[in-house]
Amino acid sequence: MKQDIIQVQDIGFYRDRLFKLLLYCLVPTGLIALVPGLFMAIKAGTTTGYLVAGVDTLIASALFYVIWSKRIKIHVKKIAITGSLYALAIFLMISLGSFGPGIIYILLLTVLMSLLFSSKTAQLSIWFNLIVCVILGIIVEFKLFDSILIKQYHLADWLAYSSNVMLFSVITFLLINHLIKSLEGRIKELSVSESRQLGLLASQTNYVIRTDMSGKYTYANDKFIRDFGWVNDDESIIGHDALGSILDYHHQRLFEMVDRCVAHPNEVFQVSLDKQKQDGGVMTTLWDIICMTDELDAPSEIQCIGIDISKRIQAERKLELSLKDLYTHNKELQTYAYVISHNLRAPIANVLGLVSLIEVDRDDAGAMNEYIRDLKESAFKLDQVVKDLSKGVSIAGHTIGLKEEVNLVEIFNAIKEDLNCLIKTTNTKLVLPTQSIYLRSSKAYLHIIFNNLLHNAIQHHAEDQQPKVTVTISEDAQHVTVAVTDNGIGIDVEKQFDDLFEPYKRLNTTQPGKGLGLFFVKRHTDALGGTIQVESKPGSGSTFKVVLPKQ
Repeated sequence: MKQDIIQVQDIGFYRDRLFKLLLYCLVPTGLIALVPGLFMAIKAGTTTGYLVAGVDTLIASALFYVIWSKRIKIHVKKIAITGSLYALAIFLMISLGSFGPGIIYILLLTVLMSLLFSSKTAQLSIWFNLIVCVILGIIVEFKLFDSILIKQYHLADWLAYSSNVMLFSVITFLLINHLIKSLEGRIKELSVSESRQLGLLASQTNYVIRTDMSGKYTYANDKFIRDFGWVNDDESIIGHDALGSILDYHHQRLFEMVDRCVAHPNEVFQVSLDKQKQDGGVMTTLWDIICMTDELDAPSEIQCIGIDISKRIQAERKLELSLKDLYTHNKELQTYAYVISHNLRAPIANVLGLVSLIEVDRDDAGAMNEYIRDLKESAFKLDQVVKDLSKGVSIAGHTIGLKEEVNLVEIFNAIKEDLNCLIKTTNTKLVLPTQSIYLRSSKAYLHIIFNNLLHNAIQHHAEDQQPKVTVTISEDAQHVTVAVTDNGIGIDVEKQFDDLFEPYKRLNTTQPGKGLGLFFVKRHTDALGGTIQVESKPGSGSTFKVVLPKQ
């Protein structure tokens, strides 16, 4: 249901409306003036009286015909009525003098023409009045008719009288014309405003609603009804509470904004609100809200114009996450590059030193064999550092491509086969889950994550007890949590947490390794959109929990 919009018309429309109102009033008011005039004219029993009665009746009949005729167009009626009234005014002035109703008609016609015709046409009323005054002056001067004006005025007196008539005519025309022009300018402004309003109401991108002060809809445009009309049981939303389409957690925000609007009426305030979509999703909308007032300046309605900014909000959040991720990766790569460059120095320095020694002792066969052996070892270490660098950079810049449905139990069974030799050598008791748990992810990345965790859990065992590693899996609607628990030497998490996932940070130097296992675990987990948690104490074993999204 929509409210009717009153269209703003041009000034010509209102001139015609005014003329129609004049016609509506002219018949009864004309009779009120005509009947006593006829009675008095006939009662006088003079030739002039009978003539006045006859002319009044003739002109009145003509006017009534023009008024009631449907075949005569409105602009013709305007000309006919003003012309008839001018003729009547001249006749009454000649017959009854300046004290009769004739002078009133002459001045009234200036007002009527200024209201009913355009400014250019209305100017003719001044010229008509001037012509009438000149004609009557000629009658007075040359005594052309047996007019009462001849008895009332000499030419000088008539000139003084008619000059006041003209002064009043000009002032009346100027004032009414100024008023009409002001109204015309205001109408044009309203017309432009109306065009914008109608365009807004018909907009397919903007929501337009109004509510009363209790929060119930008084108006809603088609777009709003299409997107949120489903919230109500019936077809119309008029009279329903506007809170129905707004999610609960934004109700208080709206209350506070409405209070501000009411405290500052006719000022625009902006607020974003989440609304429930029919498909169950959430739409974020941005609203311009204003409290409108009535003729007494009391708050009467709340008008709201809104747009859907869901895509913009999603883009901003995605950009924010991308920038945060970029910053994190950049910081990690800087750290990684620093560590790698530090680790490159030793083998490169060894290579350069050995090359220098080879140049000096090239004739010493025994020394040469030793230098070549050392050179191979340094080159191997250099190759390993470069491979680690390549692997770390590839993880940092890699975007997960193909994802597939993965059974975690199968992943752990495959890892068990890979670590079978280490498990037997250390006599580790490995407890794996048997119930299948599925998620959509990268099988290769999951294998790297849990292979490293199980390898560390087995390798860093306590010397005085049999190693035991237990894997448990739990899930909820959105996530899968994998916990790898061991009874190993443990970690002082409070002191060593910052170094735990950094490259080349070896927390246990008694076991072989390069300090890259947990670094790769963290990077692959991040790449999958997961998180990793650590619970451990020195001498009490450790639990690494990896939380991964199901999709």
